[in-house]
Amino acid sequence: MIKIDIDANRHFWLDGILKKQLDTIIYNINNGFDFLIIITGTGLTRVGKTTLAQQIGFYVASKLGTPFTNENVVFGGADLMTKAGELPHKSVIVDDESREDISAKSQMDFFNKQLITFFNECGMYNHLIILVATDFFDFCKSIALTRAELLINCIRTSKPAIDPDGNEVVELGRGWYELYDRTGKKRLYREGKKDYDTYLSKYRFAYGEFRDYWVIDKEQYEIKKLEFLKRNRMKRSETRKISYVCKGLHDQGWTNIKIGELIHANRLEVKRYMDMANDI
Repeated sequence: MIKIDIDANRHFWLDGILKKQLDTIIYNINNGFDFLIIITGTGLTRVGKTTLAQQIGFYVASKLGTPFTNENVVFGGADLMTKAGELPHKSVIVDDESREDISAKSQMDFFNKQLITFFNECGMYNHLIILVATDFFDFCKSIALTRAELLINCIRTSKPAIDPDGNEVVELGRGWYELYDRTGKKRLYREGKKDYDTYLSKYRFAYGEFRDYWVIDKEQYEIKKLEFLKRNRMKRSETRKISYVCKGLHDQGWTNIKIGELIHANRLEVKRYMDMANDI
């Protein structure tokens, strides 16, 4: 583990294996490239994804000579696209709620297409963008395989323990990750859906450690995330209302084209609303 100073009074520890990969990214950003990293959690929450993401963000930004604060953490694709144009070149941006925007399930969505186009065209900023989500397989192929340089999968550990009442229990832990390069994540994406646990370990090229330390202001982060979740909840509620309207009109004999003209949506978007209504 390598000590990384934040300021005169604070520091955290970065695994040497991961640092080597990040140093390569830093070197090439300085030569005009841009990069995307995906951080996942084996489908689980509370395994340290955000902690690791902001440690990586601080280290890379410090080497590139750009700031890394709470302003570099966004929630969702709309904020990501806006922030990418506002921050200095060679910045690091962490999207802490990326799954729904660029998931395989929603890849025909209009906004999702906009976001994929953004990833294909944002190289001029020379940013490092870190996408944080629970599950690697939620990402569409164009992001997971083509655009992302690395996959870092945080894992949950377990060991026998005794609780205060003397009962045998299992103590869960965090602080470890698996690292996949382009070849490894391609094989994992192709075969991991069939046998997730086997291929997770088979195709990783490194296994490392990170420690629980927040570089950015955690209280500000929590407030910002809560605001996003409230907005997102309202957006989902509106989407459900639209889906009910579409279904009602369809039941009355309206075609998808006519419904689309009413709600200003194309046929694929209308179909998505209809499918959503049928699933509720």
